[in-house]
Amino acid sequence: RFHPTTGTSAYPLVCRSLSWACGLLASMSGDKDPVQLCFVLHANGLCSHVWTPFVEELAKQLALEAFSDELLPGLSHQGLPPGTRTLRLGCRIWLVLVDLLGHGAAPALELEGPATDWSQFVTQLGPLVDTCLGAFPEQPVEVSVVGHSLGGGVALMTQAKAKRRLFQHMVLYEPMYLFVGESVRKLAGVQDEPDRMQSPIVQRTLRRQAEWPSRGQAAASLVQKPLFASWDPRALQGYIDGGFRAETEGRCSVKLACSPVTEANLFASGVPVELLTTLQAPDGLQGCVVHLALGQSSPLWTPEVATELFGALQPRAQVSVVDSGHMWPLEKPAAFAALVRQALGWGLTSARM
Repeated sequence: RFHPTTGTSAYPLVCRSLSWACGLLASMSGDKDPVQLCFVLHANGLCSHVWTPFVEELAKQLALEAFSDELLPGLSHQGLPPGTRTLRLGCRIWLVLVDLLGHGAAPALELEGPATDWSQFVTQLGPLVDTCLGAFPEQPVEVSVVGHSLGGGVALMTQAKAKRRLFQHMVLYEPMYLFVGESVRKLAGVQDEPDRMQSPIVQRTLRRQAEWPSRGQAAASLVQKPLFASWDPRALQGYIDGGFRAETEGRCSVKLACSPVTEANLFASGVPVELLTTLQAPDGLQGCVVHLALGQSSPLWTPEVATELFGALQPRAQVSVVDSGHMWPLEKPAAFAALVRQALGWGLTSARM
């Protein structure tokens, strides 16, 4: 099991045995089976630690008794950006959990209000994919990405701006924020604000409490709020562990790692309009297969919106609707893990071999 605070395995001896067994199996099979390398990207305002229950449930479904927080072969901690962690599930699956810029332990995001440039995320994620691929120079690798909200928008932008197919598959849950085109806004019933910094969601975000005396008091406060009360408790604990930073300016307190100002700037900006144009081309994502999941009770995402955005892509985007809202991956991590596993074709064989 993975410990979200220390970033270490609860079973180090088991994990070392797992590494030895995986090496033996790889030598016996001649490394013909591809490594599964999956990047996992969180929503706006959160951090990579909220994925703790997703990882635990995924391991259960793959019938793994243990998984390890191993570095990719040949890499050192210095070779990975701050806030990036790699986990090994079985012998073939590697997860790369990423704190996006401005979140968790990652560097700050340059903010410009509605003009905040999302290509900063592309320059974060694109080179990271190349770095991680470099860990497997002699083996075939299948690369995928899982993205929730902001993470989904970042995944789409990164692939759209790439000169090659970075990801064979992407599993997206309600990617943010694709309602900058007029036709999409009409379908979603969204009005464009003359000044997006004055929009209700931005103003609510700017009023968020950002500092508490301790992590314990932050947790006690947040669990009373409807947004967080519906989360799996492990996801909320992950947010408390990784989404806060200790205040260093003489006060004994903790502050949100992603400030309300950063979160609000991202809500106000949204993905560049040119991404919508890219999605209208059949080869706009270089043949990446998109698996898109929508919440039935989410007011902004409907199958009609999905068709408007992704209907031209080849291969055709695969769209599913779940009986939930925008925070479903954190509320029902086992169900989300099952969706991801099915989309990526991960079964017992691919996990162990």
